[in-house]
Amino acid sequence: MVLEQRVSDEQWQAISESDQTYDTIFYYGVTSTKIFCRSCHSRTPKRENIRIFTCTTTAEKDGYRPCKRCKPDLSERPESALINKVTQHLDFHYMNSITLEQLGEHFHVSPYHLQRTFQKRVGLSPNEYITKRRLDEACKLLTRTDRPVNSIAKTVGMPNAAHFITRFRDYYGLTPKQYREKQR
Repeated sequence: MVLEQRVSDEQWQAISESDQTYDTIFYYGVTSTKIFCRSCHSRTPKRENIRIFTCTTTAEKDGYRPCKRCKPDLSERPESALINKVTQHLDFHYMNSITLEQLGEHFHVSPYHLQRTFQKRVGLSPNEYITKRRLDEACKLLTRTDRPVNSIAKTVGMPNAAHFITRFRDYYGLTPKQYREKQR
C-alpha cells in the first residue's frame, strides 16, 4: 500500500542520507526505473520520482522490482549476513593462523571488500578482531589455570610467547603474569 504520493521531508532526508534506521519503516520505489530500495547507496533519485511503500510485497505488486544493490527483499542485509558469518568463523577458528586472503577466498569476496566491510560494521579489522578474541581467551586461561604463559600463547594461536606478551601488554597495560597476579 502506498503511504502517500508526496514524500515527507523526514522521508526525503532518510532517503538522501541512506539512513538505515528507516529500513523497516518504509521502502521507496523509483518510478523512472521501477526499482524499490531501503537505505541504499545508489544515486539519489529525484524527489518527484519516489513512491513510498510500507512493505516489499506492495512494491512488487505495483510492478517494482527489488534493488540489486541493497536487496530490500531480504530480511537481513547482505553485508550483515556476511559479517555475521565471518565473526562466527573467526570465533570458532581464532586459534588458527588466518589471513585476510584466506577469509576472502572462503567467503567468496575480495579481501579488500571484506576488510572494508568488516571494519565498517565491527569497528575493528579482521586481524584486530582475531587478536582481541585471542587475548580475551588468554585472559580466561590466565585466571582459570596455572598453565605457563608460553603454553597459553600457543593455545590461543599467538605465533610465540614474546609476541603474545607484547600484544597483551599493549592491549591491557599489564604483562600476562601481572594480569594473572592481579586477578588472584
